[in-house]
Amino acid sequence: MDNLHAGHRKRQRDQYLATGVAGMPDHALLELLLSFAIPRRDVNPLAHRLINKFGSLENVLSATKEELLTVDGVGEHTIVLLQLLFDLHKRLELQPSFPKKRTFTLNNSEQACRYGLALSARDRYETVRLICLDAKLHVLNTCVLSVGTKNSVFMDPRHVFEKAFFYQASGIILMHNHPSGNVCPSEDDVETAERILALADELRVNVRDQIILGEKLAYSFAFDKVFSFPSASKTITYPLNEYRAMLERIEQEERHTRIPEMIS
Repeated sequence: MDNLHAGHRKRQRDQYLATGVAGMPDHALLELLLSFAIPRRDVNPLAHRLINKFGSLENVLSATKEELLTVDGVGEHTIVLLQLLFDLHKRLELQPSFPKKRTFTLNNSEQACRYGLALSARDRYETVRLICLDAKLHVLNTCVLSVGTKNSVFMDPRHVFEKAFFYQASGIILMHNHPSGNVCPSEDDVETAERILALADELRVNVRDQIILGEKLAYSFAFDKVFSFPSASKTITYPLNEYRAMLERIEQEERHTRIPEMIS
């Protein structure tokens, strides 16, 4: 790397140390980050290509491996660095859900929701996961049961209990994400949840909860409440009907905003 690039990177590091992220635009922050993955090449053009492709630094960091590989100049080192940074961020953001020991417990639905949000952070399609628990609520296994489309997923209830028996689970938590971010259960979600409960009762498996995951939001069938997680230390809960009413108000406000724009 020539002295010009070395001097430029030194200035970027100095600026970051002096001002933090608030004092640098997205493309400069990404360029500084990429310099650690690609130390001997000018990464300014790549930073701009990534921002242009995904629209923001946040979207670059949350992009999947397959999405990143569509950008010219992205290699293994870049993918590892970007995804590692994002995964560490999610781990810190949802810290209460992550164990300090190898064996950990999910004592309540709030912890289960946080854990599920961390697991589903990169999911672009509806994905069903099963958490198998022992009698003391230790997590025995977490597995993906099915991956669907942007707005639907097929899951065979028999598969749920096959996995539960295989891992000798005393209890299970079933969860899937809604990529739209809206965690209201659909009619299909409700019907599937009822089928799972009926089978579980017959097979004597304890269904601790069934959860729908959104963006920092999760709906618990067991409590019929929506959990909101603004931060690692804060949780807000809403009854489902109150959450639905909030969504309706937001939709009405957006509709009123769009109408004048369409007229003008």
